[in-house]
Order: sequence, then structure tokens, then C-alpha cells
Amino acid sequence: MPRARLVERCLQRLSYLQVKIRDINWAELSRHGFVKEASNALQDLLEVESTLKELKKETKEIKSREFDELLGEYKRTLSLLQKNIEFEEKKEPKGRLIHELEAEENPELFASLQQKVLSLLLRTRFFIERLNILLSKEKARLLEKGEEQEQLLELLHQKEKELQELKQKYNEVRKSVFFGMEEASAADLEEELTKARLALEREKKKLEDMFADYRAKIASLQADFMSLADRLEELQRYFDSFCEKSSELTLLLKKERDFAKKLVLDMEAEVLELRNTYSRELLNLEEAKLEARKDAERELMQRIRKLEDELLAKEELLKHFRDLAKSKDSEARELEERIAFLNAAMRAHEAEHVKRKAEKTRKAKNMTAKKKRKR
Repeated sequence: MPRARLVERCLQRLSYLQVKIRDINWAELSRHGFVKEASNALQDLLEVESTLKELKKETKEIKSREFDELLGEYKRTLSLLQKNIEFEEKKEPKGRLIHELEAEENPELFASLQQKVLSLLLRTRFFIERLNILLSKEKARLLEKGEEQEQLLELLHQKEKELQELKQKYNEVRKSVFFGMEEASAADLEEELTKARLALEREKKKLEDMFADYRAKIASLQADFMSLADRLEELQRYFDSFCEKSSELTLLLKKERDFAKKLVLDMEAEVLELRNTYSRELLNLEEAKLEARKDAERELMQRIRKLEDELLAKEELLKHFRDLAKSKDSEARELEERIAFLNAAMRAHEAEHVKRKAEKTRKAKNMTAKKKRKR
């Protein structure tokens, strides 16, 4: 496959992969989602690596050392990605607490790997763009050389054609002179040749001006290409510095992650120990509660028996009081009957007394009346 087609295909593939990987935030993926996306990215990077190896065989404009550095970076990234995929596939949660805390840590690792893949793709794209510019320069030089040759050949063909026409006219003049025919005079022929020469000079001048203008444009384009190449090299240096710092940051984050994981394990051990202590305390508390409950039940039973004894004694006393009350009631009824009888007798006596007193009063009045009549 021609180099230009390889470069174009590689650029298209890199653009597609950058958009594809950037659209999905690996930090928000679950463990299974990360394994799926990382596996796809691994296959895509292997395809790009294969294309780079093919370009290395067919390209001489860029030193082999630069290809080797980029391919070495691909090898390291692919190895790291493969190890993380295998690690996530084999990893099993040891407990609910660890699983939850690892779910909070893993997004940082996933995001770091995604950033590393995107950085590698960006570096590859800059490298391929640089290669494309170098190929464009080479193509421009070849086109410039080919157009110069083509213009010279065209000019030679035109001159040859004019010479053939002049030769044909010369032969016709010779024939006409030889056979005595009337033809144009030598002065007319010279005038015609002069006009043709002037026309040829004008065309030559026009072609020279066009060629000079085209050469100036090619020189300007080459200068622009060189300036762009310098800017790309500077950007590549910045990108290499960024990749180095990103790697250092990733290493630091991994160390912090390992420290956090160790801290989590220590915390989990401490939590388990506290949980065991809490369980023992709960058991002791339950035993104390049962013992206190039994003591309370024994004390309550004693009090109940004591109250039952008191209740029996009070019931007997109440029965005695009830019998006493019954006897008192009978005595009270007898007293009431006697009181009623005495009251009745007293009322009868009082009535008799009143009756006697009234009789005496009536008799006294009668005696008084009789005495008054006698007088």
C-alpha cells in the first residue's frame, strides 16, 4: 500500500479512536464496563501499532529511532493495559466494606489509564502529521521538478512544430521557384518569420514569468511547511514533557492508592476487632439482662406470695367483719323495732294526755258557764 494511503488511513483511524475513547468517561464505568472498554481500546491500539510498523518499513524521511521510541511506548502501554484488564477480571471483592471503598478508588485508576491511552493517541497523531508534512514536501519537490520538465518539453515541441512549418514553407517556396509559380517574395517571407519569432518570444516571456511566479509560490509553501514542522517539533517536545509529568503523576496516584488500600485494610481489621468487641459486650449485656430478669422474677414471685398471704389474712378478717356486721344489723333491726314500738306508745300516751286535758278544759268551761247563769 502507498505511503500516502497508509498515512491517510492512520490519521482517520486515530481521529475515530480519539473521539470514541473520549466520549466514554472510564471513571464512571463499573469494573465489567472498564474491562470491556479497555479490551476494545487494546485491540484498536494493536491495529495502530501494526500500521506504524508497516509505515516504518516504507518510510525513510523519519529516522528509525523515532519510530522505535513510539513503538516502545505502544508496547509499554499495551502491556500496562493488558495487566490491568487481567487484574480487574480476576479481582473478587473480599467484603462489602472493601468492595465499596475500592469502588471509590478504581475510578482514579480507570481515568488515569484512559488519559494515558488518549495521550498516546495524540502523540501518534502528531507524529503521523509530521510524517505527512514531510511526505507533502517530497511530493511538492517532485511536482516542481516534473512541471519544469513538462514545460520545457512543451516548449521544445512547440519550437519543433514551428521549425517543421518553416521547413514546409521553405520547401513550398523552392518548389514554386523551381516550377515558376507565383509565390510570396522573400521580403514577405522574412516579415512572416519575424512575426513568428516575436510571437515565440512573447510566449517564452510569458512562460518564464509564470515559471518564476510558480517557483516563488513553491518557495513560500516550503517556508510555511518548515515553519509548521518546527512548531510541530516544539509541540512534540511539550507533549513529551506532559507525558513524562503525567506518568509521574500516575505513579504518585498509584502509590497513594496503594497506601489508601493498606489504610482501608487496616481500618477493616480495626472495624472487625471493634465489631467482635461489640458482639462480646452485647452478649455480656444480654447475659446480665437475663440474670437481672431472673432476679426480678424471683423477687416478684416472693412479693406475690407475700401479698397472697396478706390477701388471705385480709379476706379472713373481712369475713369476720362481715359476720360481725350481720350480727350488728340484726341488733340494729331489733333496736329499730323497739324504738318504733316506743315511739308508737309515746304517741298514744301523748294523745291520751291531750284528750284528758281537753276534757278537763271543757268541763271547766261548762262549770264556769253554769255559774254565770246562776248569778
